[in-house]
Amino acid sequence: MSKDTPSSTQLDIVPRRLELVPRSIRQLEQKYRTQHQRLSLAEPPYPGWTSYSTQRHVCDIALDTNRGEVWLATWGGVLCWNPETDICIRHTSEHGLLGNAIHCLTVDSISIVWAACQDRGLCSFDPNSGNPWQSHRDFERWKVLQIASRPNGGIYAALRDSKGKCALGEIISPDSRLRLLVRGGLEVKEIEALLVDEDKTLWIGNAWGLHCYKHNGGVESFELDGKQVRALASALGGGLWLGTNWGIYRFQPSESPSLQQETDWSRDEAIALQVESETGNLWAITAREVGRLVDNVWQPVRKSPPGRLNQLVTVPPSFRFRGAKTSFAEGQVLVGGANGLYQVGVDEAEAVLAGSSEDTLIDTPPFRKRGILES
Repeated sequence: MSKDTPSSTQLDIVPRRLELVPRSIRQLEQKYRTQHQRLSLAEPPYPGWTSYSTQRHVCDIALDTNRGEVWLATWGGVLCWNPETDICIRHTSEHGLLGNAIHCLTVDSISIVWAACQDRGLCSFDPNSGNPWQSHRDFERWKVLQIASRPNGGIYAALRDSKGKCALGEIISPDSRLRLLVRGGLEVKEIEALLVDEDKTLWIGNAWGLHCYKHNGGVESFELDGKQVRALASALGGGLWLGTNWGIYRFQPSESPSLQQETDWSRDEAIALQVESETGNLWAITAREVGRLVDNVWQPVRKSPPGRLNQLVTVPPSFRFRGAKTSFAEGQVLVGGANGLYQVGVDEAEAVLAGSSEDTLIDTPPFRKRGILES
């Protein structure tokens, strides 16, 4: 080999070429012009530090109907998207979150945002205060499995500690302490679904069925013949929709509770449920597809979003404002999953939130599924 010939093991370091960005991501960014910004605080909790992470994978979705905003839990922090302006504000560990991997979130009745980390811990954020995220010390030993907004502010939380012990708790405001409502028992073990219905009753779903929390401290359980409850939604006109490992059911609580499943309903495992407030139609994510029940007939959408899907929300009329860059029509839902956020109707599924530059950079080796923190 000539001395001037470089060794086969030598690699030249060259600038990363923009044209090597995957075509699908380039096309998405060309189609949409979402403005991605970092949260700006008067007194940032960690000045001089910036957290970089991919936010494409949506784990949970919550709507703030008071402010007209969509909040997203992702593997790379919390996103606040305003459909009217198409501005997306990123919240990460530099803004006070305990970690960038967020498991679930909700917005309570007074617009406080509550976010649970993938490992353990709970944080809250008041969008009107200008303050950073606040972590709650009472939750340091707990992994928050599910959360649901309380009627008068605060949240209910399904909890599990490092030893596998489970509990149901509540915190009524960011300045309050955690209060454990129920400890132990199959009714609060590994909770997969929490729902507060129109009567302010708290319902619980898990592998051991359906349960109702009584405000005197007790829990009532219902016999479902071994069905495991994965998701819950309030039915228009009363009762509940249950998403189970055996498909979709309607449950009517009464002195003689009834469980119903029609022939035309999906029998696939149901992952998430939401009801349209105007029509009462039920939307569902199943292990196979996205669809809805209309007049007791299951209608799968013709084009489901790609990849694993985690959560969906129906869009209330207050979000259908004029002049919005992203508009919503009746019969459409927002669906989040491994490949982002989609606006889904019976006939189509369309990506509505452009990826950020961090998604493009970090979704390539060696940074995939990691977050980077630099000073």
